[in-house]
Amino acid sequence: MIYPYLPWDFIGIYTRVRMFTLHALPIFFSLSNIHLSDMKLVESDSKKVFYFGMAYLVANGIGTYETGAPIYPVADWKSIPLTFFLYTLNAVLMAVFFKYAAKFVNNKLPFISKAK
Repeated sequence: MIYPYLPWDFIGIYTRVRMFTLHALPIFFSLSNIHLSDMKLVESDSKKVFYFGMAYLVANGIGTYETGAPIYPVADWKSIPLTFFLYTLNAVLMAVFFKYAAKFVNNKLPFISKAK
């Protein structure tokens, strides 16, 4: 986690707020969009979620190479097999979470009307 390493000066507080909003607002607006548009999530899209998770492995590798510093402290590319394992595990967990979230949203939540 990045927060314990940030100082409590202006730039540290700015970075804390920026990182929080950078991650929280897309989640909030995505969930609002699903709710307001009566969208149905497609469970089979979990394969796409896995592929996008694996594509992030490449993007993170390029970002780490270009900046000269790891983007995340745990998967820091010092051990390439460990980094591949961690990002693959992350992609699998995201895909499984999406599959069950889609099932829950489509079948359990009251705001989704079932087509007859």
